Amino acid sequence: MKILHTSDWHLGHTLYGFDRQEEQQDMLQQIIEITRKERPDAFLLSGDVYDISQPSATAQQMFSECMAQLHRSVPGMCIIVTAGNHDGGSRTEAFHSLLSMVDIHTIGTIDKEHPENHIIELSGKGFIIALPYASERNIPDGFYTLLSDMVAERNPEGLPVVMMAHTTVKSADFSGHDQKFDNLIGGIEGVEISTFGDGYDYLALGHIHRPQTFTIKDSERLVRYSGTPIAISFDEEVNQSGFEREGSDLREHGHSVSIVEIHSRGAKPTVRTERVKNIHPLITLPEDGPRPWNEVKEVFDKYPSSIQSYIRLNVAIEDTLPSSAYAEVHEIAKKKACRFCLINAVRQEKSHTATHRTMELSEFQQQQPIDILKRYYHDKNGGDLPQDLEEMFLTAVKELEEQMRES
Repeated sequence: MKILHTSDWHLGHTLYGFDRQEEQQDMLQQIIEITRKERPDAFLLSGDVYDISQPSATAQQMFSECMAQLHRSVPGMCIIVTAGNHDGGSRTEAFHSLLSMVDIHTIGTIDKEHPENHIIELSGKGFIIALPYASERNIPDGFYTLLSDMVAERNPEGLPVVMMAHTTVKSADFSGHDQKFDNLIGGIEGVEISTFGDGYDYLALGHIHRPQTFTIKDSERLVRYSGTPIAISFDEEVNQSGFEREGSDLREHGHSVSIVEIHSRGAKPTVRTERVKNIHPLITLPEDGPRPWNEVKEVFDKYPSSIQSYIRLNVAIEDTLPSSAYAEVHEIAKKKACRFCLINAVRQEKSHTATHRTMELSEFQQQQPIDILKRYYHDKNGGDLPQDLEEMFLTAVKELEEQMRES
């Protein structure tokens, strides 16, 4: 069985107020071309199709047109889409009956009454166990084992088995992620890999944006996050030379989709990647770390004027940015094709005395709640936010996000 594994498209995502439709359309077209070339038996999209649970009409149209083109490109291919924590589960399943007629399966919620609905059989090729994002309390005890046992009963020929899920796995590399604290990423608490049992050959994960592979000890099974096809934040993106600062998978391959082949049940899957390029890359200047304002301004002034990229400036400060900083940057940006996003002011502490700086409104709007709390605590107390308080705050944010999704 040959599959194409991708996840975390985040269609409709905006970056500091800039619309990303053009580059997302290009991303989808690249994925369609890769699919046409590879001709997999199954196309797996492991959650976070959209950036928000109520996506715009434009984002939904991009997705539906992509599905249609994929189906036309490889008519015999099975397409399976599961909901992520950014997607609305019921919305994902809205056209399930109609789409399944052309072998496009959309799984948005856990079906406790009919677990067999999570199993898709590819005749003569293998089985897919498709699981959407769900909070732990909505997943019945032993559900993964139940599904694996059901597949085993239907699989006397020993065909490959793939499981899909959208969650945080403990020990994963969370570099570049917002809202991260130990094993709590994006409001999803981490689980052990053992949670999924051993009834699969390949576990196709979504949610963590950095591509990475886990090898299960004393077995041939593989677990993989395919990562984002294009970066969602500056900390995910490769730099100008095309190599990420951290993380071997991104350093070597950049953002991509995964091509996986499995010959039989129990055989070790082979994984390779197909690169997806971003026509509007996310660039942080200077690349070698924060520098004083005058040096950063000079680096930006020398940045090629023809590159259509997003720009973040890393500035080292002791107290505050110069009051004219944003005006100067916007003046420089007028001469360039790039889209200036923000100045990331990195405080260089001179002592343990609390210092304050004024935050621009645009910068404030892009901050995560935990970052604002950390800054507030530091300014008030001159130290780092205690771990127990951070944990309590992130737990509260997680519960609030779950309530909002369920409502």
